[in-house]
Amino acid sequence: MSKPEESNGYSAMPGPSGAGEAVSVCTATIKLPEFWQRNPRPWFQHIEAQFQLVPSDFSILEDWLLQNKLLLNKNKSVVMIFGTNSKLKSISDSCKISCKDGTTLQKVDKMKYLGVWLDPTLSFKTHIDYMIRKVNCRINMLYRSRNCFTFSVRKKLAMQLIFPILDYCDVVYISAPKSVLVPLIKVYNRTCRFILECPYLTHHCLMYQSLQFPSPHARRQLHWFQFIFKCIHFNYPPLILNSIFCNLPLLIKPDTLFTPTFPFHIPEKQPVEKHLCSEHQMTGITYPCVSDLLHLLIALIMPCLHILKLLVLSTLQVLLYLFLYLGLFLYLLLLLFLYLGLFLYLLLLLFLYLGLFLYLLLLLFLYLGLLLYLHLLFELPLSFFFFFFFLVTCRYSDMPLLRH
Repeated sequence: MSKPEESNGYSAMPGPSGAGEAVSVCTATIKLPEFWQRNPRPWFQHIEAQFQLVPSDFSILEDWLLQNKLLLNKNKSVVMIFGTNSKLKSISDSCKISCKDGTTLQKVDKMKYLGVWLDPTLSFKTHIDYMIRKVNCRINMLYRSRNCFTFSVRKKLAMQLIFPILDYCDVVYISAPKSVLVPLIKVYNRTCRFILECPYLTHHCLMYQSLQFPSPHARRQLHWFQFIFKCIHFNYPPLILNSIFCNLPLLIKPDTLFTPTFPFHIPEKQPVEKHLCSEHQMTGITYPCVSDLLHLLIALIMPCLHILKLLVLSTLQVLLYLFLYLGLFLYLLLLLFLYLGLFLYLLLLLFLYLGLFLYLLLLLFLYLGLLLYLHLLFELPLSFFFFFFFLVTCRYSDMPLLRH
């Protein structure tokens, strides 16, 4: 085999022999640096040298943006290094990318791009954990009102609120490790249990058969086949086709192969454009009728009415307790004023009897003074005056014994 000549341009490789039409694949042959030519080690062993070329390439990118009147958003630009765990551990933190104004881009371990969370090892564990939290939140919300929904409404709610989250970009992480994809199967089974209202120990095969749902892996393979179909028939870029067919044996396993049956057929002699209107049939999307929309609207309004009913009942209960405690407070306040009036009445009686006692004491001292005055005036003995006072007192009293 002759060694290909080194050049700075592109070379075209012919397609496979025997094909009806040749397919050309463009490959670039780039001259290697001198220290790579002297050292015959693989290119990935010179990863530190690759990092030294990144700042210069980034400056070239900045020049291109300025020439085309574009502005780089530094707040949304980050740096992430992709690779295996062993390679990432051996890489130092010396890779820093700085802009021409001196701003250094932040290095992150995860980032969200077009709704998909990317991690350095491309295991998509961060993205799957995010999806599981989002789906569990919606399932918990639906479980609170599951008694208000019929079977058809629960199925439509699951297909419109939960399955779009699980189906979004599932062809991206179709080759993720099995340990990462297992939580998705649990969430998928939980959704099926919500639709059927079956016990927790129900086998997943029975649930899939009752709902006529494929398994999660078969569902991802179906979307993968649909994506391949669109790439072939809808003029997708050749680069996507090349990457698909290069990695196709790794993504499709014979023991887990799922062959979908499409509800349409494209004749070979008719153009594909005539069937673009039926593209929704490939994705399984059906347009609901007016009655289904009405049932769905009622199913969505019923939880709101139930919440409003609970809110009104709780408000009335709070107002009832408020008026009850207000009446009790007024009753205790009335008792307080009643006992206070009784206390003032007893205090008034006390002062009244005290005044009467002082009045009688004053009369006693007045009579004694009168007796002493008469004694001094008439020079009579005191015993006579006391006997006279006793007789006068008995005369005006009600004691008959003393009157006799």
